[in-house]
Amino acid sequence: MCGFVGFTAVDYDREANQAIVKDMADRIAHRGPDDEGFFVDDDIAMGFRRLSIIDLEGSRQPMQNTDGTVTVTFNGEIYNFQELRAELEAMGYPFVTNGDTETIVHGYEAWGTDVFEKLRGMFAIAIWDAPRKRLVCARDLFGIKPFYYQHDGGRLIYGSEIKAFLAHPAFKKELNREQLPQYLCFEYMNDSQTMFKDVHKLLPGHFMVFEDGELRTECFYKITYKIDDSKSLDEWADVIVGAFDESVAAHEIADVEIGSFLSGGIDSSLAAYCMGQHAPDIKTFSVGYDIGCEDKLAEIAAQSDFEIKLNELEDAEEFAKWANLPNWQVRWTRRSSSTSCPPSSTTWTSPWARRAPSRSSS
Repeated sequence: MCGFVGFTAVDYDREANQAIVKDMADRIAHRGPDDEGFFVDDDIAMGFRRLSIIDLEGSRQPMQNTDGTVTVTFNGEIYNFQELRAELEAMGYPFVTNGDTETIVHGYEAWGTDVFEKLRGMFAIAIWDAPRKRLVCARDLFGIKPFYYQHDGGRLIYGSEIKAFLAHPAFKKELNREQLPQYLCFEYMNDSQTMFKDVHKLLPGHFMVFEDGELRTECFYKITYKIDDSKSLDEWADVIVGAFDESVAAHEIADVEIGSFLSGGIDSSLAAYCMGQHAPDIKTFSVGYDIGCEDKLAEIAAQSDFEIKLNELEDAEEFAKWANLPNWQVRWTRRSSSTSCPPSSTTWTSPWARRAPSRSSS
């Protein structure tokens, strides 16, 4: 998972900033239990917690280029990093690690903010450009990886989770009352707002630049749709399956054991099947819930024309047998009959667990 934190260094000396950024990183240690790293100078403090997936012994963060002018912290995975690495090596950039982070370091050197358009993957990135005293941050086009920030005058505080901001002495913890009706109605915020006043999300497919106390954001990717009638339905089905298979293969690049969740639905079933073709011994997991309201749901279903089904384990088991996935395993999450909410310790680690209890399984 990994996670990072940081802030532009104003008001405090370097020793104090080192202690602050360390405290911030400790508050998201659950995101990266394998390693930690820090970069602090007179202009910025950056912290990182690592969950090692690729290049386990190398690729420590924050990561710098050869002369230390570019410093990167990065949460996520870049699936086309090997192709980008080959391109950058041909341009003369030296690589000293075997991971995907260094691709971002040299990619920024070569292409500036245009590098974000070239990255295929899920990512949240913070780049310190020392010669320009410029902080550049980006988030993947689907917003898979989180990125939060607060801009207060000449200071920018940022990180993978808002709870890390609580460790910064200058952070103002205040309820965003104006957004409360929206949250109570939809249970989510539909723009950059959060329930903390003046704390924002970097929107998916956007990057932001903080320089000379000014902040600007820009969209680097927009999804467009074009109808193509040149193929038949069967031909398009083959194209979709081929694209799905190629995508799953790209996601399998790792130096640790990988697995797959199988809910029994179309998308997870196809993903598990493709993964099983590439790695026959893949472990596939399905999660079931005892939420304590099955009788009530059955009563509702009996009074309507709709089938209410929360448990897909039978479908998952049937598919696992058909697809010959020998390592299919079931995990049960038990909850009391009075609530479907996970315990408070879980929600501290995963702030979305109360809104979407299934997230507590991952």
